[in-house]
Amino acid sequence: DPYARLLLEALKQSGCTVFNDRHFSCENCDGCVSGGFDAATSQIVLCQNNIRQQSHMNRVVTHELIHAFDHCRAHVDWFKNVKHLACSEIRAANLSGDCTLMNEIARFKFGLKGHHQVKIVD
Repeated sequence: DPYARLLLEALKQSGCTVFNDRHFSCENCDGCVSGGFDAATSQIVLCQNNIRQQSHMNRVVTHELIHAFDHCRAHVDWFKNVKHLACSEIRAANLSGDCTLMNEIARFKFGLKGHHQVKIVD
């Protein structure tokens, strides 16, 4: 995937080289989770039981590599600063392709604009 290659190169240039056998793990996951980034080990987890298409895997890898890049470059405080976490999640969702029109339609989100302006109430 070209996005994954771009992010891997950006990580390397930032001084955070990624090794496939060390920084990627394929596991069975609970629920409908597709993947995650473990900041403690700098490892990307891919949920092999919940990823069924190459395009989905590409989006998950890209999304989690964005978290890895943020972790490396911006030194995100994942556990104590919710603003850091929110910012990285928004970046990853937007830049990975999670928010494409086709993905939004698949989620039954049919509006064509204003999704970022929707206020979430606790």
